[in-house]
Amino acid sequence: MSTLCDNISVKWLIVALLVCGVFLASCAVINSSTKAQWKSSAPPETFLEAPDKSHVLRSNIYRVEAIKCPAAVVRLERSACIEVSKQEAESFVGQNIQNDFRRRFFLVRGLLFTNLPGSFDCIYYERKLSVSFEAMGSVEGFVAKQPMIVLLPDKPKVVYIECSVMQ
Repeated sequence: MSTLCDNISVKWLIVALLVCGVFLASCAVINSSTKAQWKSSAPPETFLEAPDKSHVLRSNIYRVEAIKCPAAVVRLERSACIEVSKQEAESFVGQNIQNDFRRRFFLVRGLLFTNLPGSFDCIYYERKLSVSFEAMGSVEGFVAKQPMIVLLPDKPKVVYIECSVMQ
């Protein structure tokens, strides 16, 4: 009887490990191919130097929960930014999102270094959005896709996505 239980336990352990492996693979730490797939050209200097550009408040930027990353990555397969409902946005981030009703909910592509501390910064100007992750460290880490929910007044026509290390 104990051998049968041991065999069943081993089988469930293997199934659990396979499921975890598929989940981690779908959240994609793929390095250069990940960066190449989601990274876009840097925003032009005129965009970054515009006096009336606005930084999106950190309270309007939410990372998608790790468990929801695979679904968000699939949704962002063809577009760097898609509008979602409040309910979808809250489901992706796993919390209630306060909104002043002047902003809409957008699922947006982002990249980050998995083994370096850092933060996201978003700049919105003339319906263009710059999403950048700036990490602190001496060496670039693995690059991973990090979808996020960003509250914006209108859907951006262009999305710039960057990931960099400050030493």
